[in-house]
Amino acid sequence: MVRLCSFSLAAILCAGCAADRATLYRSLPASDQELFDRSRQFMTERQQQAFFELSDSDARARFVEELRIPERLARFPVAFQEAILGARVIPGMTAEAVLLAWGRPEAIARPAPEEMAERWFYRRGDDDGQVREVVLIFISGQVSEVLWRD
Repeated sequence: MVRLCSFSLAAILCAGCAADRATLYRSLPASDQELFDRSRQFMTERQQQAFFELSDSDARARFVEELRIPERLARFPVAFQEAILGARVIPGMTAEAVLLAWGRPEAIARPAPEEMAERWFYRRGDDDGQVREVVLIFISGQVSEVLWRD
């Protein structure tokens, strides 16, 4: 029991030690900030944290190379590649393409047996900078509609 308590206390104390991501980002050289900005959407939260913890620019460049972004994008038509790189979702995209463009949704509504559509829910900034709910409607594994809601 004593070990469990001391471990819990150590975990709580260490959680406060880590610098927040904004601070870590600002501490990077401008070229590494640019590399992160171009690659962030292709990284999980853990990978983003690992990127910040690397010791130098060369290590960060190797890390991004290992993500194999060009190979991942090459599986999609050019229009989808451009949408993914622009963090946009367009009709016809598969779930994999949407995940690369926008990441994991906040929620997914799976269809009942009599329904065909699956719905993915996001909160995204629109062209005016307003955060709005976005619902992606998937039919047969592809985005059929992108609905921006007020």
